[in-house]
Amino acid sequence: MGFLKRLYYPEPNLYSDEKGRVYFYDNLRFILIVLVVLSHFIMRVEGLRGKIGGGDDFDELSAFYEVFSWFMMPLFIFITGFFSKSLYSKEGNFRRSRIVTFFALFIVMDTLVYFSNCLGAGKFVAYQPYIMYKSQWFLFSCGIWFLLIPLMRKVSAAVMIPVSIFVGVLGGFILGGVILSVSKIFAFFPFFVIGYYMTRAHIERFLQVKARCRILALAFFVALFAVTLVFLQESLLYARPVEEAARSYWTMFYNVRPSHLFVPSVELQCLIRVGWYLAAFGTSALFMLIVPMKKTIWTKFGSRTLQIYIWHSVVVRLIRLTPFYGWVSGPSRGLSELIVLVAVIAVSFLLAFKPLGAPFAWVTKLVAKIPDKKPKTAALGA
Repeated sequence: MGFLKRLYYPEPNLYSDEKGRVYFYDNLRFILIVLVVLSHFIMRVEGLRGKIGGGDDFDELSAFYEVFSWFMMPLFIFITGFFSKSLYSKEGNFRRSRIVTFFALFIVMDTLVYFSNCLGAGKFVAYQPYIMYKSQWFLFSCGIWFLLIPLMRKVSAAVMIPVSIFVGVLGGFILGGVILSVSKIFAFFPFFVIGYYMTRAHIERFLQVKARCRILALAFFVALFAVTLVFLQESLLYARPVEEAARSYWTMFYNVRPSHLFVPSVELQCLIRVGWYLAAFGTSALFMLIVPMKKTIWTKFGSRTLQIYIWHSVVVRLIRLTPFYGWVSGPSRGLSELIVLVAVIAVSFLLAFKPLGAPFAWVTKLVAKIPDKKPKTAALGA
């Protein structure tokens, strides 16, 4: 219990640094970005399992992915919405440059990914920036959500949250798939909205739970992992199409069949999405309880998650040009997974190296020259 007290209930002066930056949020963001990197590594490994003779060598990692994939991006977007309140300055000025920054970084990331794809293919491939089925969709979606903040600022949470859920459930019927990331913009919108309306007092009050609640939260994830691992094959047959129905409506618009045993109907997909929202909110809340509250060795990298996100998509693609995925299939079960975990953590820390953020900082600085939009009252007074 002494360890739990030091990790989750430190002295008040150990919750944040001298600038008031709360350690918990940076701890959470770095853990989430590591999970994002890990998920894309696992996707590559699973995609090559048949070619590299993987068999069941990566079952534990597959089960781990099945567990955290349900709440990883929802929680990441929730935190993005939580910090999006800074789009307005203390003087009430609307920082338009913040919105342009996301679109500019999207273009930078999309360009980097395009050239890495060309390098992997050994030739110039078709450039289709409107196709956003990979990591780039997040930056583009953030730009769209940020555009709605002036509206959200005028509408109460009691109205906007139900509306966002309604839009999230039915919005996918407007246009499915990966064109302009429309399906995901609608699907993940409620997480951004709830994050926006959530205050620091709400979160910190929630985090002041008793130690036994944190132990139960950890036990929940351990049990969920164990059950998923035992029933992994059934999970891959049924959970994957359910997960696809929750996040996008590909099964309706593109006749995708992720499982020949289970293809949800239109009505069932709507129910699945509502269930996904409830499950994602619940598991996200439990996950937050096991994130350390005090400063850790990775805390300082929590402010650099954006550069990690942009670069990791390039790195994952470039690794395909190396024998790495063949190497990880060679050792015995357990050791292969350990190699992947160590590689993911190492890549995450390396991509947090401050100089790697310089190109994006330059873009941000350039865009920051866009003047803020002042409130009408201030403009009239001037």
